[in-house]
Amino acid sequence: MKKILKDELNGVRIDICRAIVGKKTNILKKTLKKEKAEFQKETRLTKIETFLDVPLDYLVAVTCKKEYGSPIKTFCIKVSSKKDKAEFFNCNLVRAVLRSDSVRWNDKRYHTLDYEMKQTFGQKIIKLSLDGGFTCPNRDGLISDKGCIFCSEMGTGEFAGRRNLSITEQIAQQKQMLSTKWPSGKYIAYFQNFTNTYAPVEKLQELYLEALSATDIVGLAIATRPDCLPPKVLDLLGNLAETNYLWVELGLQTIHKSSATFIRRGYDLDCFIDTVNRLKERNIRVVVHLILGLPGESIEDMLETVKFIGNLGVWGVKLHLLHILRDTDLYEYYRLNPFPLLSREQYISIVCDALELLPPAVVVHRVTGDGAKYLLEAPKWSLDKLRVLSGIDKELATRDSYQGRCLEIPLK
Repeated sequence: MKKILKDELNGVRIDICRAIVGKKTNILKKTLKKEKAEFQKETRLTKIETFLDVPLDYLVAVTCKKEYGSPIKTFCIKVSSKKDKAEFFNCNLVRAVLRSDSVRWNDKRYHTLDYEMKQTFGQKIIKLSLDGGFTCPNRDGLISDKGCIFCSEMGTGEFAGRRNLSITEQIAQQKQMLSTKWPSGKYIAYFQNFTNTYAPVEKLQELYLEALSATDIVGLAIATRPDCLPPKVLDLLGNLAETNYLWVELGLQTIHKSSATFIRRGYDLDCFIDTVNRLKERNIRVVVHLILGLPGESIEDMLETVKFIGNLGVWGVKLHLLHILRDTDLYEYYRLNPFPLLSREQYISIVCDALELLPPAVVVHRVTGDGAKYLLEAPKWSLDKLRVLSGIDKELATRDSYQGRCLEIPLK
């Protein structure tokens, strides 16, 4: 448990939380100098409830319950250095319970990627979408020659660089293209479209290192499939992760077998779980893509997938709206077999439900998908991305809610 907590310390930044600690502990023995709170030197506790990681530089209110029905007492500490962090986690902290009025990720009620990057690097971090020249085993005949039903001819990389350019040239091109919006900053090199580990390991190493060597590149993001991460590739990624900021993205989309068959995903849930575990064993951050609105899935089905991912201990998640692009097999299916698509209001509500079910430490990379305007058939409302984002913020505020709210266990 202690190792898990320490591994997750770069997770959610919280202002105040309440926690129950267990067993006989002397964590309160030392008064941390930067806080005015008094600490009880030794407390016997009888009940263990839940856990949450706690980052540096934030106040933590630890609520302790003594044996024999003694009243609850609250002590405050500030985890402000690695030494203090180690002291804090010497206690048998098993879970913290959030207070609704204390959870804030700057101006958001969920743990955004922008927030995480600024906490990690101290400045704006911009993703540069790159085309590594890959294909996909779900397209080249190894698994299938059709691909996922929603995948476009560009492998969902409509905004990536041009594959006839080198990685170095694409990075320069992407920087120039984004310079009007973000004139300064650092960058994540994002290998986006198709399957970006589907090549000999020597070729992968060459491409990844070329990207990492470019000016102002501070990390690497790699989108791939769980069935395209053999041991040698995992070892390469593990070695890179030791000295570079790196995450791997996996497109699960759904945990439901019927939906996975419909979208022609090409691998089963056990394969996905095994790959996530092997990535985590190598301390590689894992981001999971989920699609909301697949035909035949109820709201309960979608949220069941979200709960599953929340319990899997992944680092990040991307929530996508199912949208219909004209150059896909999904478009042909939709044209011949029309099915209901989510309205803006329905989608916003489901996203907020999903956020309430995600642990606060999970980094939310995306809460809606981007479809190229010239390809988008439906729903047209998804083109107004800012309205969707502001709608999510407004709905969470109306609910007085936030990421992880449904995971709380009230203190008694």
